[in-house]
Parts: sequence; structure tokens; C-alpha cells
Amino acid sequence: MITIVLGMHKSGTTLVSQILHESGIPMVDFDEAVGYDEGNKYERLETHDINIEMLGYDYKEHSLNISRIIEGPERVKPETVTKMERLVETLNRQYRDWGFKDPRTCLTYSVWKTVISKHKLIIIFRNPMELWLHYKPKRFYKSFKSLAICWKALQGWQIHNLEILKVLQSGQEECFVVEYSHLMKDERYFNVLSEFMGRKLCDARKTGLYRSKEKKRDRGYNFLLFLQKRFFSRDVLGLYCELKKYETRAVE
Repeated sequence: MITIVLGMHKSGTTLVSQILHESGIPMVDFDEAVGYDEGNKYERLETHDINIEMLGYDYKEHSLNISRIIEGPERVKPETVTKMERLVETLNRQYRDWGFKDPRTCLTYSVWKTVISKHKLIIIFRNPMELWLHYKPKRFYKSFKSLAICWKALQGWQIHNLEILKVLQSGQEECFVVEYSHLMKDERYFNVLSEFMGRKLCDARKTGLYRSKEKKRDRGYNFLLFLQKRFFSRDVLGLYCELKKYETRAVE
């Protein structure tokens, strides 16, 4: 079985990929000694390169600047689709179960799903306020630059997760949907994920490092949400509420 992990940057896709990889589902070919801080994001290099090729960007482009959406294989060069088919065929011969993750797959999934007929989706999303807390200005003199990054982050959150919502609304694939905070703090969701994958999963979570706590929205966050909705019709909070409706229920 092939498993695809979908989620925006900083939403927990690396953690999910690590859990699957350490549970015997190859998600990437890499040196096991390389850690996250050294660049190991549990991303399969081949799928990452194909996504970059489809989206028309290079490796120097900041991830928050990538927002192009590929709507179907007809928008992709035939040689790229052939490359995808050959990769899937090779990995299917090599592994019984395998998968991949790359936040950019949110933007290219319409192509991947035509190449990978039968697969599972693990979809993970994050409260946009937690994204704000990650990027928000830490020093007054850095406020303007940080606010610009926060703007891009919330814009990217909307674009990536809107594509995820379209996938969920289609109801075509077998999905496990979870909010990052629930996966980190609620043991029931981890257990349901194990059931979804049909195997006991290795717990790679480090709950002691998860420092994001419930906080009230501050003025900077409220202001950016207002601008996104007022001038660009991006209802970030509305989309967040829609995603929560699809979250897989934890076993009581």
C-alpha cells in the first residue's frame, strides 16, 4: 500500500513521515544518522524533485513563495508524467508498502492521484494561530520583516489547505485527518492512526518539545486575518473550521 502525507509546511508532515518510516514503511532513502536539524525532513528526494519540476521553481525559492496549483496531468509535460510512472513502478517492485511526503504535494496532488491509483492519505493540518506564533515578530525592530513573512505564511496556509479541503470534499480516497495539536497531545489519535495503517506504529513524538499552548489572538494576528479576508477574500478561520469537520474522530 502506498501512503501519501498531505499538509502545509510546519504542520507536522515531517513527524508523520518519521513515524511511518520508523514503523517499517519506507518514506525516504537517507542516512539514518542525519537528524532533522541537519536537513533530514523525511522527504523522498525523487518525489520532491518531481514536485519542484511540476511547479516550475528551483531549490533556492523559499517554500512560502510557492503557491502555484497544478490542476490535472494535462498541465504537466508528458515526460514528467512518465518520470512519475517509472518512479512508482520502481518503488512498487522494491517495497510492499511505501510512501512519501512533501508539503508541495498539496499543490500537485491532482497529478499524483492519476499515477498512483490505490493509496491512503494521511492529512495533517495546524491551527493558523500556531503558524502565527511560529513566525510572529520577536523584536520590535524586526516587526516589519516578520509581519511580511507572517503574511506569506497565512497566505500559504490558505492556499495549501484549500487544496486539501477539495480532496476531502471529493471523498475519493481513504483518509486519516488530524489536527497537529491533537496528534501531539491526545494519545487516542495516535492509536487511531495505528489502526488506520493496520500496524503498531513507532511513537516518534516528543511531547516535551511541543511548546505551543492555547493563547488569545493578538492584534497583529487579528489584523493580518482581517486584511486577508477583506482584500483577498481569504477566510482563514472559516477554512480552519471546515477542516475540523473532516477530522477523524478519536475513539472515546
